[in-house]
Amino acid sequence: MVNTITKSDSDLIAQLEADMKAVEEKQLLSLNKLDHLNELKLEQEKALAEVQEQKQQNEQRKNSLESKQNDLLAKIENLKSEENSLASMESKVREQIAAAKAKAEAEAKARAEAEAAAKAKEEAKKERAEREQKNSNKGTNEDTLNQVSDKTLTVTATAYTANCKGCSGTTHTGIDLIANPDTKVIAVDPSVIPLGSVVYVEGYGYAIAGDIGSAIKGNKIDVFVPTRAEALKWGVRRVKVTIQ
Repeated sequence: MVNTITKSDSDLIAQLEADMKAVEEKQLLSLNKLDHLNELKLEQEKALAEVQEQKQQNEQRKNSLESKQNDLLAKIENLKSEENSLASMESKVREQIAAAKAKAEAEAKARAEAEAAAKAKEEAKKERAEREQKNSNKGTNEDTLNQVSDKTLTVTATAYTANCKGCSGTTHTGIDLIANPDTKVIAVDPSVIPLGSVVYVEGYGYAIAGDIGSAIKGNKIDVFVPTRAEALKWGVRRVKVTIQ
C-alpha cells in the first residue's frame, strides 16, 4: 500500500516536473518570440526612421531644385530683357549710323554740286570773256544776241547718259555724272547758251549748262539722264529753254 502511494506520488511529482518543464519551455519560447518581436519592431522603427529621413532629404532636394529652377528662370528672363535692350540699342545705333552716313553723303553731294557749279560758272566766266573779246574783234552774231537777250528760246533736245559712247562720265566743266547721277545737267553750244548758266528746260526742270558735245551746235541741247532707258524714253523733243 505504502509502495503504491509512493509510486503514485512519484508519478505525480514526475508529471508536475514535466508540466513545469513544459511551462518553462513555453515561457522561454514566449520570451524568445517576444525578443524577436522587439527586434522586429526596432528594425521596423529604424527602417521607418530611415524612410522618414530619406523622405525629408528628398523634400529638401525638391525644395532646393525648385529654388534653383526659379533662379534659373529669373536669370533667363533677365537675359531676355538684356537681349531685348541690346537689340533695341543696336537698332538705335544702326539708325544713327545710317542717318549720319546719309547726312554725310548728302553734304558731300551738296559740296560736289556746289564745287561743280562754281567751277562751271568760273569756266563760263572765262569763256564769256574770251567770247566777248572775240566778238569785239569780229562782231557779234546778231541771231545769237537776240536769242540770249530774249532769255527764252526753242531748241531741239535729245538725251545722253554718263556711259554713252565716247563719254568720260565727267562734264566739260568738271561735274562727275557717275558720282552724281541725279544732277540736272545739259550739254549746250556755248555760243547760244553760256556754260555755267542756270536754265529751265521744259519737261526736264532746272539744270546747269555744264557740258558740250561735238553734235551740239546752234539751237540744240542734250539733257543728262541716269539711264539709257530714260534717254530712249526722252527721245527727240522740241522744248523751250529759259536762261535764268
